[in-house]
Amino acid sequence: MTKRVVAIIAAVLVVAVTICSFVKVDVEEKVVIRASMLNTFRELSSPAEWQKWHPAFASACAGGGCGVIQDNALKIFTLKASGYSLRVKNEGASFIITDTVNGKSRTYCYNAIPSLQDDSTTILVVRPKTILQAVFHLSANGNENVAIDSLKSYIETPAKYYGFNIEVHPVIDTIVVTTKKTVPAKAKYAEIQDLYNKMNGFIAANHLTITQPCIMHYYKMGNDSLKVEAGIPVNKTAQPRDGITFMKMPANAHMLVGYYKGSFAGRTALYAAMNKYVQDHFLRLVAATYEKYLNNRLPNNDSSQVEIALHFPIY
Repeated sequence: MTKRVVAIIAAVLVVAVTICSFVKVDVEEKVVIRASMLNTFRELSSPAEWQKWHPAFASACAGGGCGVIQDNALKIFTLKASGYSLRVKNEGASFIITDTVNGKSRTYCYNAIPSLQDDSTTILVVRPKTILQAVFHLSANGNENVAIDSLKSYIETPAKYYGFNIEVHPVIDTIVVTTKKTVPAKAKYAEIQDLYNKMNGFIAANHLTITQPCIMHYYKMGNDSLKVEAGIPVNKTAQPRDGITFMKMPANAHMLVGYYKGSFAGRTALYAAMNKYVQDHFLRLVAATYEKYLNNRLPNNDSSQVEIALHFPIY
C-alpha cells in the first residue's frame, strides 16, 4: 500500500469521524414507569409536581429559591433556579423539554404511551445525539436521564408519592380471636380496653398463643356511637363463648399494608393515601380493613401516639 493510499484512507476516516461527531439524529429510548397514564401525565404537566421530584428544583423550590412562569393557553411553563432553567411545552401526550444549564441548552421529548397494564406507562424519550454518540451509546450529556429517572423513582416509591410506606404482603393473621360491641363515642377508649381484657382472659383460659399484635376496626354508627371489632391473632381455635369467636383468613390471600406513626387522630391521612393507592393500581377491597397496633399500645385519647400497620384485604 503506497503512502498516497494511506494518506487518502486517513483523510477519509478523519472526514467520517468529523461528520459523525457533528451530524445529529434522533435516538429513542423506552422507560417503563409503574404508574397509571393519568398519574404520569399529571406529574409531567404540572410545574408544582416537577418541583417535588426534579433534583434541580426540589430543594431550591422548597426554600423559595426558584421561580415559575406559566402560560396556560399555550400549555407552556418554565422553572428557574440558580444557574438552571427548564421549559416544558405540552402537546397532547408529548412534552417537549428544553433545559438550560449555565447557558448551555438541550432539547428532548417525552411521549407518554399507555401500557397494556393499566397501572403502568411507557415513556418514549426522544433526544438528539451525534451519529458517533448513537453508534457507541455515548451520553450526550452527563445528566440526560435525570428528569425521567427522578420521576420514575418518585412515582414508584409510595413513601415519596403517597407520603407513607405502602407494601403488598401475604396474609399472616390467619386465625384471629375476635369480639365486637357498639359503644358510645365518648367512652370508646375505655370500652376498647375492656374488649381486649376480655379476649386476653379467653386466650389464657384456652392456652392459646398470641402470634401478632392486636387489631381493630371501627364502624361509625351515627354521631354518638360506633361499632368496634377487636381482635388478637393466635395460633389455633377454641370453643367460642360469651361473644368471643374466631375469624379466619386464607394464607394465600394478600394484604395492602401501610405504616403510620403519630397521633391517633392523624391516622386518617394513611386511610386517604391507601384508598388512592388502591384506585391508582386498580385493586379491589375484598373484606373490611383493620388497624394493627404494632407495639400493642392502644389509644386512650385522640392525641395518643400510636404505631399502626393499616391492612387492606385486596384482590
